[in-house]
Amino acid sequence: MKVYCDTSVLVASSIASHPHHSQSLALLDQVRAGKSEAVISAHGIAEFYAVLTRAPLAPPIYPSEAWRLLEENILPNFHVATLSAAQYKTVLRQAAEK
Repeated sequence: MKVYCDTSVLVASSIASHPHHSQSLALLDQVRAGKSEAVISAHGIAEFYAVLTRAPLAPPIYPSEAWRLLEENILPNFHVATLSAAQYKTVLRQAAEK
């Protein structure tokens, strides 16, 4: 099965106190085990890092820790999809039309 994970899923899988942590972590575990093929957008990678490093958590997640989570859990297990500016416009226009 192919899955697209946005920032909300990946952030929840990375923060044990998040209300959706167990469900998100279970999905990430399926991806790591090779049971699902996972995709994240290039923008999603940057957003994941930004959310983790500025979330009001105690203790905070420092930039080096956010990078480690990306490097160990996401980048080796996800295909990174990139879109051109024209593709972003097309996708958004089609979403609005539907």
